[in-house]
Formats: sequence, structure tokens, C-alpha cells
Amino acid sequence: MNDERIYLLENFNNTPWLILEDTSRVLLNEYNPTFEYFRSPKIQDFKNYIELLGDLDVPYMMYNNTFECRQMSELIYDTSTINLLNTKGLHIFLTENLLKYNNSRVTHDQINKSNILEFNNDTGVCSGIFKNPRTGQLDSIQDLINNNQLTNVTVYVAEHNVADSFPRYSNIKFKWKDLYLQQFIKQHINTTTPKKKNINYTFINSNWRYEPYRHAIVAYLKNYKSKISWCYQATPDIFRSNIWFEPDEKLLNGLYKLNKSVPCNIDVDIKTSTVLEGGIADRFKLPNHNNYPALLNTGHDDVFCSIVNESSFLDITTYISDKTLTAIFNEMPFVIVGPPYALRTAQEMGFKTFNKYWDESYDNELDHTKRLYSIFKVIDTIAAFSTSELASIQKDMQDLLLYNKQHIKRLKL
Repeated sequence: MNDERIYLLENFNNTPWLILEDTSRVLLNEYNPTFEYFRSPKIQDFKNYIELLGDLDVPYMMYNNTFECRQMSELIYDTSTINLLNTKGLHIFLTENLLKYNNSRVTHDQINKSNILEFNNDTGVCSGIFKNPRTGQLDSIQDLINNNQLTNVTVYVAEHNVADSFPRYSNIKFKWKDLYLQQFIKQHINTTTPKKKNINYTFINSNWRYEPYRHAIVAYLKNYKSKISWCYQATPDIFRSNIWFEPDEKLLNGLYKLNKSVPCNIDVDIKTSTVLEGGIADRFKLPNHNNYPALLNTGHDDVFCSIVNESSFLDITTYISDKTLTAIFNEMPFVIVGPPYALRTAQEMGFKTFNKYWDESYDNELDHTKRLYSIFKVIDTIAAFSTSELASIQKDMQDLLLYNKQHIKRLKL
């Protein structure tokens, strides 16, 4: 069986069905895939999310993929089902972030990524400059609405500010609900994190999937005492072609140091580097390894600050993912490398941040290059503290760090 199947879940009458690529249906509890890709255990995810939703007495669907959903685009319901959906409302839960782009519609999915090369010249994907953007998941939902004359559809997303960012989908109601983050918290809420040790590293920065902004951050951190996970290698020319700005000498110096040390490991022993070739295809590259790293209990106990590479940077919506919560679980201060207003989103969720100790105005900078260099300045500021000064700051912010960790239990997701 293909290890990258696309599943759509449909639950209209308290009976969850999987809709496969050919739009055939099979009961969720009777479907046992021969093999599920360890990075994408979709069937178990669906079962976990259904449990989180409890006795939700409305028709709903779930889709946990970044790309278009061919099944959704091709579904045609009978009159009685359409009447049910328009009367009770159809609720659709998207559990992956929205892949945004500016072009006219590009048909693409997880199995056939060939058309994604068209994104190489997209100003949204490559530079974060969006003008009436679209996204594959929402295009598929729009197909479902149009093909079945649906009038009462609500889409639940993990991102904030979606309705304002996507005027082309004005007939869709959007609400925030992050099932993935909710499951992450449930899974880890009682995990005991190691006792803090003496500070040996100023920063920790963990990564899995490749992104150009992550490459820039990792390269910059190589100028300082940093604990890093990174397996990607690129020539300076490939590095330049993947990022959206011209790197300065300090960044290129960090890239040189990085290339001499990859693969860099924290708790997963990745033995071979992944060579980048340039272009959008690099963004779907992953480490050559069959286990995920341990998020909460490895590598954080002797580090002062987490530089959090969030799920995106060149973006117009905001969200707080498991990446930021990992720092909070480990009682660490953090700098969020994410879209504009990511810190504000964390604050609106009830978390406290660190403007007492360093400048957090980078969060308000809409220009992506300026925001990145403002983050570099924050890194410079923190790196300038001596080890004894970092220990003193860590002690001073202890109440704040404990508050954030305890606040995770109070989150309403």
C-alpha cells in the first residue's frame, strides 16, 4: 500500500467513514492499512481527534494534509444529505497549516507533487508577498460547496486571522480550533522534564523539515554557542537561491561553519546530510531517519533560551504550534521565528513573554527581511550575556516560566 495515501474522514451520523482517493468509503474502525508512514499516522490521528471532539452532534469532516483533497473536490451528495448539511451545518476540521500561494489554481496533492514546481516563481511562497492568496485545502472545500450547493459550512483551522487573509473564500465561516495542538498537550501534559543543569549553551534550535528561513536562523546561530539539530547542506549559491534576501557576511560565515558540521544532532543520530538542490522541492525534504526526536525531555536542561523556528515565517496568518509549547514545557524563555504577530498570538492565548529582558518589537515588523534581522539582533543581545548573567536572568524569570508551563493546562483549544 502506498505510504502517502490521502485520507478524508466523514462523520455525518455518528459513524466515521474514510473516503479514499477514488471516493470509495470504508468504516474507520474496519480499515487497517498495511503500512502507515511513521511521519504521517493519519488513521491514528483521526481516532485521537474524534476522541477530543467527544459527542459532537453535527455532521463533520476532517482533513489532515497540506495539499488539495481530490476526494473532497469530487464528492456529490444526494438531496437528503445536502438538506441535512444545510440544516445542521457541515463542520470541516483542517489539522494542517494552509499552504498559501498567489497563482491561478495549481492542481497538486501529496501523491503527485509535480505541479508544485510552478510555485518556484510565486511571490507568496517565495517572498511572503500575498495578493488575494489561495490555498489548496480551501479550494477543495470550495469545490465541495459549489458541487453540492452547500450554504452552511464552517471550517476550523489552527491559524488566526484566516478570514481576513482570504477574501476569495468569503462564503466560508472560519473558526479557530487546533486539534493537533490539543492532542500534543494531552499526550505530554504529565511528562516530567529534567531538572535544570548549569548553562552550557546559550541557545537551542531544533528542526526537522527544511525551510529557507530555518536555514538562515541555523546558520546565524552557528556564530554562537548553540545546540542545533540540522541535516541539510547547501552551497552558498543554493543557499542564496532558496532565501529571499541577500545574506550578509556574518550569515555567510555561519553558513560556512554549519556546512562543516552537518549533520548536527541533539537526540536523534542522523548520520548523513541531505543535499539541497534549490527551489520549492527542497521544502519537502526531510531527514534520512525513521524516528522523530523526543520533544520534551532531551537536550534542553543545560540551555538558556529556545530560538523557536515555527511552522512558517513568510506568512500572513499566525499560530502557536507544538514547537513553541516545547520551550514552554521545558521552562525556557523563547524567541519565536514566525510570521508577524506570533508573539502577540501567544500573549492572546494567555502566555507571558520576555520584553523585560530583550526587545520584542520584531514581532510587529511586517517586512519579512527586517523582521528576520531584528531577530538576529535579539540573538546578538542574548549572546552578549555572560554565563553568570544568563543564570541570574534565568533565576529572575523563574516565576514567569513556571506560570507559562502551568498555563498550558488552562488553554481552551
